[in-house]
Amino acid sequence: MLVFKSPTEERAVLGAIERLRKLGLSPADYSDDVANHLAAAQDLPDEGGQPERHNKIAIRFPFCFDERTLTFVEFVQFVDDLESATIIDNIECRSKRSLLLRVEASNPVQTLALLQAVEKSPWGIFAAGSHFDDLEISLALSGGVTLFGACVVLSGDYDEWFPPVLPEDLFVTAMASVKPDQEVLRQAVNAYVFELSSSAKVDLVRAPRRYIRADVDVGFKALPRLRPLLSGTQTARVLALYVEAMETADNVLKVLRFTRLFEYAALTMLRQELNERVKAKLESARVLQPDSDYVDELRLLFREFGGGRRQREAVELVVARCCDPDELARVAPKALKVLRQRTARVRRLHDFAAMLIATRNKAAHGGNDASENRRACPSNELATFAACVQMAAQQVIRWYGRE
Repeated sequence: MLVFKSPTEERAVLGAIERLRKLGLSPADYSDDVANHLAAAQDLPDEGGQPERHNKIAIRFPFCFDERTLTFVEFVQFVDDLESATIIDNIECRSKRSLLLRVEASNPVQTLALLQAVEKSPWGIFAAGSHFDDLEISLALSGGVTLFGACVVLSGDYDEWFPPVLPEDLFVTAMASVKPDQEVLRQAVNAYVFELSSSAKVDLVRAPRRYIRADVDVGFKALPRLRPLLSGTQTARVLALYVEAMETADNVLKVLRFTRLFEYAALTMLRQELNERVKAKLESARVLQPDSDYVDELRLLFREFGGGRRQREAVELVVARCCDPDELARVAPKALKVLRQRTARVRRLHDFAAMLIATRNKAAHGGNDASENRRACPSNELATFAACVQMAAQQVIRWYGRE
């Protein structure tokens, strides 16, 4: 039987059990502890013995071996979340205060390593927390019995061979203490996915629920540490662009999508440069008695920035300001000969930027420009170049985090 500390606690737990019944879940669907308690309450055993007593509730779904033990408070909160939870496209589970994103690593062997690490730590690995819009959000990579699995039980989309909790279930879980805006939770998830990629070299992609077997014995020697999450509003868009780029396994598409991140960053940098130039003009003594020449100079200044700059110049500006050639050289393809040399920083980064633009243009425009094709990355080194571009994108985002 369940043992309660007070009538208030008993009412809260029994109320949660009744709410689950109204959702369509009988105790047999989720907990032997609850089922046994209700049976014992109706028909107490005689001299044969006393029922076993519990002050926690073990949750386990049909056809599943995994279970999770919850305190009474956690159980009531779990039911609160489940009442508002829904699964979107078999990938996301949203509730009033949480977001679960079903994921896998882009490297299948790494996925198995993560699953083994999660199995040893049921409440999650890579735990992190930060403030987003003055709201404390905690994140972790978890598996096993989750809100997602409970929603699957409610939907009935399972059987003996396709149970609610699968061996390969892996979720990025974002949880807030109060009801947040879903976009804030999404920003937190994007920041977390970026940090896993940058700090732990774990690249996660969205993974719809499906059954596979995971029985290869691999694992991390030690879980890498994460740096503080980037929670500023100025990083929200670049984090979203980064996560979108990682979602494709095609290396050409990765380069295309990461280039969008560079172009977006260029707009921010050009805006900063314009502000500095305008401030310098406004600090001139001529501003007190502006003549026609002074007004023309201001007009030309705004025209220079208002029309934008050519794509090549914009990307080169971002690369020159944000990127470290020594780090890029460690993962660069052989075709980036200048970048891999110990020469002037400007020359090395120009070599990288030129190949990035040429590869992007070749993919976007069908390779119609022969001169661009010669500067583009060779097809047999695209995978290496995509990894190099990804590292450069991480350095750009780090720059945003410092600004």
